[in-house]
Amino acid sequence: RVFYAHQDARTPFIINLFENALNIVLAVILAPRYGVLGLGLAFALAYMISAAWALQVLAYKVRGFPIRDVVASLWRFVLASVVMSEVVWLVARRVIPVMIRQRSGVIINNSSIAGLRGMGRLSHYAASKWALTGLTKSWAIELAPHGIRVNSIAPGGVSSGQNGVFYEKYSARVPMGRMATSEDMTGALIFLLSNASSYVTGQNWLVDGGL
Repeated sequence: RVFYAHQDARTPFIINLFENALNIVLAVILAPRYGVLGLGLAFALAYMISAAWALQVLAYKVRGFPIRDVVASLWRFVLASVVMSEVVWLVARRVIPVMIRQRSGVIINNSSIAGLRGMGRLSHYAASKWALTGLTKSWAIELAPHGIRVNSIAPGGVSSGQNGVFYEKYSARVPMGRMATSEDMTGALIFLLSNASSYVTGQNWLVDGGL
C-alpha cells in the first residue's frame, strides 16, 4: 500500500512478476493432475490473486498511474471486474425481460466524469467508464421501443471519509467549492427514476459541482 500511495515505480513491475511466477508455480502443481484444465485453473487463480493485490491501486486511483506502469492485471481488473463486471450483465439479463413484459422500466448505471473526458494517469479507469457510457447509450436505443429508459450518473468526487488534505485540494478545483455528498447522488437518482425525466434516456447525467 505504501508503494501505491507514493507511486513507487517498482510496484507495477512487482505485481506483474508476482502474477507470472504464481502462474508457473500453480501450473507445475495443477497440470500433472488436471492437464489442460489445470493450466487454465492456474492462470485464473494467478490472475485473481494478483488482481486482488492490484485492487489496492484503486484506493489511490485519484493519483493514478502513467500508462507505462499499468500492469496487465490492473488493466483487466478495472475494465472487466470493476465496471463492466458480470454483475452489470447478470442483473440486466434478469431484469430487462421483466421490464420488456411490463413495457416499462428504468435502468441507471453508475458512471463517472471519467466517462466523459480523458484523464491523465487514469487511462485504465477512464476507458472502463467510457465503455459504460457506450453500454448505457446502446441499451437506451435498444430498449426505448419497449418503454424502458436507460441512463447513467456521472459523479465527480464524492465525500466518503477522505482525509482533510485531499478534501480541501479537490474542493478547491470545484466551482461549487466542495465535494459531492451521498444526498447529491440521491437527488439525481430520484429525478432519473421519476416521471419528471420520462423523456430522458441514453444520458450520462453529470453531478460534479460544475467541473
